[in-house]
Amino acid sequence: MARRTPDRFKTGAATSGTLALLVALASSATPAFTEVSARAYEGATITMVIGYGPGSAYDTYARLLIRHLGRHVPGNPSIVPKNMPGAGSLVAANHLYRTAAKDGTTIGSLATSAALGPLFGLPGARFDPTEFNWIGNLDQSVGTCAVWHTSGIRSFDDLFTREILFGGSGPGAVNAQHATALKNLLGLKLRVVQGFRGSADVKLAMQRGEVEANCGLSLGTLKAQHFDDFQSGALKPIVQLAFEKHPELAGVSHIYDYATSPDMHQIFDLIFGAQVIGRPFVAPPGIPEVRQAILRKAFIATVSDPLFRQDATKLNLPIAPMSGDDVQRFFSKLMAYPTAVVRKAAEAYN
Repeated sequence: MARRTPDRFKTGAATSGTLALLVALASSATPAFTEVSARAYEGATITMVIGYGPGSAYDTYARLLIRHLGRHVPGNPSIVPKNMPGAGSLVAANHLYRTAAKDGTTIGSLATSAALGPLFGLPGARFDPTEFNWIGNLDQSVGTCAVWHTSGIRSFDDLFTREILFGGSGPGAVNAQHATALKNLLGLKLRVVQGFRGSADVKLAMQRGEVEANCGLSLGTLKAQHFDDFQSGALKPIVQLAFEKHPELAGVSHIYDYATSPDMHQIFDLIFGAQVIGRPFVAPPGIPEVRQAILRKAFIATVSDPLFRQDATKLNLPIAPMSGDDVQRFFSKLMAYPTAVVRKAAEAYN
């Protein structure tokens, strides 16, 4: 069953049909553009800044893209990874916006929670997400919160009466933000322990009994990074944080079932629904227009490439792409959300 984005957030996300149309449009470049673009990356090296450490789901998706993207960029440049973890990819976001080369030779992988930091007044978020050059999104994610099997938690409703510890990576990280928002919006009895480098470190802490739960785990992360524990029930999702219920999470509570007013529904859209931009890729602001067009076109060609798709299948990585244009429009819509709703969402993070 296909996931449906609510009309107020429609962007024309790339399904198989629309993706074919995007590929056709991307192939219809003018001769002048083709001549310029053919020389744009000749002999160049592209650096992929990854906002999380090695072994994270963001790292896995980024390295998957690295292995295939260069074939579709004119000149076939080398693409090298550079992990830059910190504050839920906020460090990488600031670097890409303020420090990285503005010539199209540096791109990056960020968390949407960090990219929206300026909207919520997140300290240290020194950038405007609408000024980034969004290249595309590999996965329209379904987020979850999950508990370790020894926690004694059997359902999301248990969190209303029992206090447990959630692991978090920092104030800009989705695992810390979502857990904190759930606590403040619904009155859940949970505490967030921050300072972990990513979901892999939180899982180790759960195994050691230091924390009992983790938010911000997409379905893709559960299937790719925690497959054995997910399948065995050792790591159990207790709530799905997405616009609509997902068939692979049947029986798992849906966050919108707990929205008690229209305002709360909108706040959920902004906090949880925004994670539909699950694995976005970005270039700094101010890069040459021709290189922005090349990178977006190459992204579309890559996600249509059978070799890329086969590689993703081997890694159990869901691929539900969106074009760079659609991601750009999505962030612009979010940044223009009503002030009162944004304020309430920001308060929920604190």
